[in-house]
Amino acid sequence: MKKFSALIVTVIATFCYANAQQKSDVFYVYKSDWSPANDLKDATYFMQVLHENDTTFFCRYYQKTGPMVKQECFKDEGLTMPNGSFIWYNQNGWMDSAGTVKNGIKDGWWYKYDDTAAVISETYYADAKKIKTIDYLLKKEIYPDGTLKEIEEQIDTSKEEHVMVGASYPGGAKGWTKYLMKNLVTPERFQNIIRNGAGNVVISFLVDKAGNPAELTILKSCEWSADAEVFRIIKAGGKWAPATIDGVKVIYRQKQSITFQVSGG
Repeated sequence: MKKFSALIVTVIATFCYANAQQKSDVFYVYKSDWSPANDLKDATYFMQVLHENDTTFFCRYYQKTGPMVKQECFKDEGLTMPNGSFIWYNQNGWMDSAGTVKNGIKDGWWYKYDDTAAVISETYYADAKKIKTIDYLLKKEIYPDGTLKEIEEQIDTSKEEHVMVGASYPGGAKGWTKYLMKNLVTPERFQNIIRNGAGNVVISFLVDKAGNPAELTILKSCEWSADAEVFRIIKAGGKWAPATIDGVKVIYRQKQSITFQVSGG
């Protein structure tokens, strides 16, 4: 069973990637059984606590030299009140399942993904009570009492035509590529781990009606410093031109894949 409580220990690890850290960020290290480790060299996992704002504290758990294991979110600095986005990842770093917790209870849609972060099922909760599951592989709706229903095919009967324009970076695709090539940094920690090869991070984020990137979510994790650099580069990119439908600004979800290449000397 997935737990919402963060594991807190007294050992703080040191990481050599200053650009990814805020002054308030702290790290905790764990052995393979999630008991406290004495230092990083004895650890299998570690956790980074990020102080996003006064009511949002992210806990991101990582394999010591590999991808993220899970992300938890709390509304208090003591990490006692789960509130926000919870995500679990498989051994290859792909998002495995995710959902939202409100004041300590599951609420809204919780999703299960395949190995490419495509949704294969979703379960709806209301005040922690499971209402129904939609299984897209079985093509059925499943209810807590065991009732099964076929998923009804959604047919768009609307004859209205709408013009949608996706969010765009200043200068379009070329401008975005130019920004990434100029500003993306391959972290030293990642270089020391990978030595010779490549690592891929896939991230999604919203572009809000004002053009600001928001709700950054790692779909495929690679390694802590590489993930952190992707978070940094998206946040530092500035405003986008927001998406529109029939000229009206709307929220738009953007997806970006970034590959870090390391060539051994």
